[in-house]
Amino acid sequence: MAGPLAGVHVLDLARVLAGPYAAMLLGDLGAEVIKVERPGAGDDTRHWGPPFGLKARTSWLSTEASEARP
Repeated sequence: MAGPLAGVHVLDLARVLAGPYAAMLLGDLGAEVIKVERPGAGDDTRHWGPPFGLKARTSWLSTEASEARP
């Protein structure tokens, strides 16, 4: 089923929580999101903690990243 934003293209250049979260929501609504990250560093949010020692990131745990949704 196509979402309401099917056919919309989004270029995500954001680095910190609010921008990537907005891009995730747009993708969930059907937009094609192209994420561009800083070479060698990626999204700043990936390095935030806690929980240190877990395999999942805090941002993923708090938003249930779209990759894990059915």
